[in-house]
Amino acid sequence: HATARTECLRSIRATRRASDQHRAAERARLRRHSQRASLADGAERRLRRLRPRELEVMLLLAGGLQTNEVASALFITELTVRTHVKQALRHCRAHSREEVYRLLELAQGTNAVRLASRRVRPFRNQWLSREAPPGNGPIPSQPLSGSE
Repeated sequence: HATARTECLRSIRATRRASDQHRAAERARLRRHSQRASLADGAERRLRRLRPRELEVMLLLAGGLQTNEVASALFITELTVRTHVKQALRHCRAHSREEVYRLLELAQGTNAVRLASRRVRPFRNQWLSREAPPGNGPIPSQPLSGSE
């Protein structure tokens, strides 16, 4: 009888330990989720200070385009692209392009970033998929296929 009682108490303790560990894991998950949400909110607040064109330029640069490609895609000069980048850094209070890229990544689902990314997606996709022959203009009107 004493052995059964001891086994029962061990089983209860093990269940409590597992339950406590489960609760601790759940609390940690919720904490991480709330931290991520607060980071996204902070990133959105900082990115809201950007002008629309600065946001477009930063999204294209974050998407992998070079400064000269962004300039050609948006029909502006490279100096204007650099000016937009400088202003974006100043408005976001960021120290580098990479910091703005991280902000964009954190605020990916927010309205402002979603709308701006819709505007620049065609430019980015055409530039990344293009194999344009010389003289075809800065942005092909149709994505070029390999059979032409």
